[in-house]
Amino acid sequence: MNIPHLPPVKFAQEIKEVKENLVKVYCEFPFVPTLAMFFEAAAQSSAAFSKSDEKKIGFVISLKNIELIKEATNLTYIMQVKKEYEMGSICEFSFEALDKEEVYAKGIFTIMVKE
Repeated sequence: MNIPHLPPVKFAQEIKEVKENLVKVYCEFPFVPTLAMFFEAAAQSSAAFSKSDEKKIGFVISLKNIELIKEATNLTYIMQVKKEYEMGSICEFSFEALDKEEVYAKGIFTIMVKE
């Protein structure tokens, strides 16, 4: 993953699947993740949409309907991130934190990428 984060806050590890508007990214946590960690992993995973090799800085500008569905028990999850819309350097994404297709967290966030 081409993101500027370093351990222990680099959760997004490996891109598993990329489709036009959907990515799945393997994420690993140093301890059982909280809702905030799930969200951060989703934000990092949105970088899988980038077609550039250059690391870019993104800023979260909004959060909506962020919800913990089920308490986490594992250290690894798949972040499924869907690009809902894009307007210039601003993108809105929805996400689900998955373990064996079971949803642990979900929500919507908007990121602005620094040009």
